[in-house]
Amino acid sequence: MEKPTLATIQQTYNDFPDSPVYLTIFGSHLWGTAVATSDYDVRGICLEPPRALIGLGGFAQYERLEPIDITVWGLRKFTELAIGNNPNILCVLFSPITH
Repeated sequence: MEKPTLATIQQTYNDFPDSPVYLTIFGSHLWGTAVATSDYDVRGICLEPPRALIGLGGFAQYERLEPIDITVWGLRKFTELAIGNNPNILCVLFSPITH
């Protein structure tokens, strides 16, 4: 599998959030332990959809596992997790590989 780009992700998932502000490769490709059969893991942050921002709906995160493992947190949830020193969030925040 080739390294996913934002365009690839948006083509693969028609319900992907419209407003990603930060995306990074995570997992084995970030840590340098990937093998030929390793999948790609993508983590990121997005602005919540307008309906969620004005209180007409909820949005905490977007998550899909196939064919690309993707988790994109809304800015509000990401901030709460970062303030709580969540190690996964801190790894995402300081990842050198971004889109």
